[in-house]
Amino acid sequence: MEESSEVLKAALDHFLADNPELEELSARLATFNIFRTLKIEGDEIRHSNILAWLLDPDESHGLDDIFLRRLLSNIILEGEGGTRPISAAKIELLELSDIEVRREWNHIDLLVIDHENQMVLLIENKIHSGEGADQLARYKKVFENDSELQSFKPIYVFLTLTGQASEDEEAGEYISYSWKEVFAVLERIVKQRESQLTESVKIFLTHYLETLKELTMQDEDLIKLCKDIYRKHKEAIEAIFEHGMTSNFQQEVEKALKGGEFEIINSNPGGVTFLPASWKRVLPEPVNIYCSFWPDPSYRDFQKIYLGFNIQVKDQEVRDRCIEKLVATDLRLIKKGQKSHNLDKTEISDPTDEKKIQEAVAKLLQKWKKEFDAAEEVFKKVFKKEG
Repeated sequence: MEESSEVLKAALDHFLADNPELEELSARLATFNIFRTLKIEGDEIRHSNILAWLLDPDESHGLDDIFLRRLLSNIILEGEGGTRPISAAKIELLELSDIEVRREWNHIDLLVIDHENQMVLLIENKIHSGEGADQLARYKKVFENDSELQSFKPIYVFLTLTGQASEDEEAGEYISYSWKEVFAVLERIVKQRESQLTESVKIFLTHYLETLKELTMQDEDLIKLCKDIYRKHKEAIEAIFEHGMTSNFQQEVEKALKGGEFEIINSNPGGVTFLPASWKRVLPEPVNIYCSFWPDPSYRDFQKIYLGFNIQVKDQEVRDRCIEKLVATDLRLIKKGQKSHNLDKTEISDPTDEKKIQEAVAKLLQKWKKEFDAAEEVFKKVFKKEG
């Protein structure tokens, strides 16, 4: 163990000292970018807002309907699957003069309504988050059942970083489209129309294109630089990842759980398992029922903290009875037929801020106190019979 620790220390020394590639990467990342500064590079809501702004011909970007027209054409030509009620050539000939853009209309990310041509572009945007169960099919029904828009021709789009297809079998009419393509369309337009853009819009779009370039892995120089650094300093980087950011999360969650009200069962950089101390007096051994906190693994710097519940009882009959009573009491701890269920999540703006981590954990614990107390009463009834 001591020898392994010395090897890691030596790897860190080589990584931090006299490392020209790291200095180059640091210099690149230190370049001012408004989206990086605000820490919103991967925020779906912000990207949807910007996309809505660009798609509206009457907005302040000064591009008129060029972006809307080119993006529609590109979706028809480059998107995968789905149905297309209109050709790309016909889109180029349309008069796009009566456009309405809606955000979060009936929970749909983006709705672009072309009143003149009675056509609607419906976009569900995903950056890092996963697809909700039956989400796309539900949005399609919402649109189809709306009396105002029933006669409009829909173009359904599932927009993701990679252009992956929906897992929902009922979402077959959605065209799969990628942010990589959005980047390509916008980059071409900015280059072609650069002289017509105001200075402030040009700066904003330049920063946004840089953000999309990194987000969609289009920056080949940056990718090569990162690969070179990782290849030369793999041990040091993995040690930093293992003991750095997530370790900070682990320590602060442990602090938030201390005080006697909760008992920590297991703790590691990837998550902290615990249960209310009062449950310990009710649950027989070796019943394995517990709660967990963990950071969202899909973010480079985690921005969400999850609270989860898990029930593992070897005796199937006891487990089923436990789940049945939890479901019957209308607790959100678990869903029928599931062994575990993600209870809740809360966002955290700065994962390096210890106070914010503790506050986020405390907020979730307070929110679920009544649920914990009600679950304890269920466990008393179930396991009293076993005792």
